[in-house]
Amino acid sequence: MNHQFARLVAPHRPRAAATPAYVERGGELVTRQPFVANGVSMSAFAVPADRDLLTGMCERMFTVPTGGAERYSPVGGHVLIVFATIEEMRSSERPDSLLGMCTERELAVWVPLHDDTRGRFVWTIPYIFVDSPAPLLGGREIYGFPKRLAELTVNEDESAFEVRTLAIDRFASDARLQMHQIAAARRLDGEVADGASWNRLADAHEHFRGLGAVLDAAGPAGRFLLSFDGAGVPVVLLKQFRDARDPSRACYQAVVEVVHEIRGFRGGRVLEDWEVCTASLDGLPLERELGIIAGSHKPQAAFRIDVDFEIGLGRVLWEAGP
Repeated sequence: MNHQFARLVAPHRPRAAATPAYVERGGELVTRQPFVANGVSMSAFAVPADRDLLTGMCERMFTVPTGGAERYSPVGGHVLIVFATIEEMRSSERPDSLLGMCTERELAVWVPLHDDTRGRFVWTIPYIFVDSPAPLLGGREIYGFPKRLAELTVNEDESAFEVRTLAIDRFASDARLQMHQIAAARRLDGEVADGASWNRLADAHEHFRGLGAVLDAAGPAGRFLLSFDGAGVPVVLLKQFRDARDPSRACYQAVVEVVHEIRGFRGGRVLEDWEVCTASLDGLPLERELGIIAGSHKPQAAFRIDVDFEIGLGRVLWEAGP
């Protein structure tokens, strides 16, 4: 049987709530979740952000839309800028698992949060840039990841990363979208070896727990690191679509959680002597919305991990009524 035809006649998952059946169409780039991501290399850099601005972001994204049903607060005053290369991204759901795979490079800003409603720690991702249209469309449509297309380049020895995307430099009536560098990272001295390495996920786990102990373990940043269990990484997102009739309204709005489950760990290490650079653009307000000061940063901490993981089925924490 043709794979695409099999997809059209495949049975639908039952759901407790009554929802219409998804209309399958040929040629779609969006495949069914869950997804598996194999051969993932992630280089993460902790840079300062503004806690008050992060608090405002949480209120705009979660508190106000849900009428206070969902409340989150930032953990500390840092975010992670993460450059990632994914060698193989595919659906794990038959028959879409037969439709092939794609590679992806991405840059994401990971913000650690405390879920004040449920008393736990989670992440959110307010900015994410990818170089492949399939993960972009699937990420936005299924989970609510705010993905946009970009050009990501990595040096052959992985000593430097650069991300460029279409953006407005300064708002004006005659402004045009143009390519701009939005972020970059490089090792300051190519001869300097990186720091301690980890051969097991448990080693990375203990490293982060150690950082939590060095920080005030009674404070939110310390508790966050101490809570890291090295397996499931929950991410909360505001999923929404603009209404066709009224541009100030959303035709659909929900707070969605998706867990990244680590399925394989191939190693990791501390990154030493790196520099991160971010831009100041009106069209990409990392500085105005998150407080990431434009220019060069020496990260407070940096590390790399090589993993395989699964992006699971989403969990709707809150959904706007009709």
